This record gives sequence, structure tokens and C-alpha cells, in this order.
Amino acid sequence: FEATAMLSASAVGNANFVVVMSQLGLLIPAAIILALTLWTTTDNNLYSASLAFTNASTVAGRSVNKKIWVLVSVAIAVVTAFGGFAGDFGAFLRIIATVAPPFAGIFIAHFYALGHLKRHTADELATAPMVRWNAIIAF
Repeated sequence: FEATAMLSASAVGNANFVVVMSQLGLLIPAAIILALTLWTTTDNNLYSASLAFTNASTVAGRSVNKKIWVLVSVAIAVVTAFGGFAGDFGAFLRIIATVAPPFAGIFIAHFYALGHLKRHTADELATAPMVRWNAIIAF
């Protein structure tokens, strides 16, 4: 795909996708393919979000129909898109990419390096501290 895009852009002399497809006479097929790929991606994202919301509501003790969660997911997506929040998504991902790896390192070190490979009983988990300060200090 990348090689085809590179060859098409170099043949036309422009890296803009719309200009390349227009000059190759493929603007309408490209628009159709773009619409279909966006449709399938959006469909998969809505399905995943509604399934996650349904499972979360079931765990929370409330049974909400998946169709309701699909509508909620669509509303969240529309508000995000039209509210301009999608433009800040890159900054959000940079923050997550900075914060998440140390947490993973703490979990891996705690599990493997400290030798906590045994399974804990429900009583042990119920009496476990809410925050392990040595892990926070390690972070």
C-alpha cells in the first residue's frame, strides 16, 4: 500500500492524496473506497464501545441493552468530532504514552522480579492495601 502510494505520488509530482487521485482519474473510486473503509472502521469501533459499555454496566449491576450503548457511543463520537476534541487527541496519546509504560514496568517487576507468582486468595486480596507506596515511589 505504501509503495503504491509512493509511486502514485511520484508519478503525479504531488503528495496530496486528493490531487493524486484526481490527476490519475480515480477520484470517484477513491472517494467510494474511502467511504467504505470509514464505514467498516466506524462500525467496528461502535461495536467495541457498545460491547465494553454493556459489559461494564453488567459488572456494575445494571443491565442496559447494547442498542442503548450504541446510541450513547454515537453521541460521544459526534460530540468529540464536532466539539474539536479530536484535534487534541495526539496530545492525549503523548501523555498516555509517557505515563503508561512505567506502570507496566511496575507490574512486571512486582510480578516476576519480586517473586509474587503465587495466586492470592479472596481474603488476602480483601485485606491488601489500597495503595502500595513502594510502587508509587518506584514510579
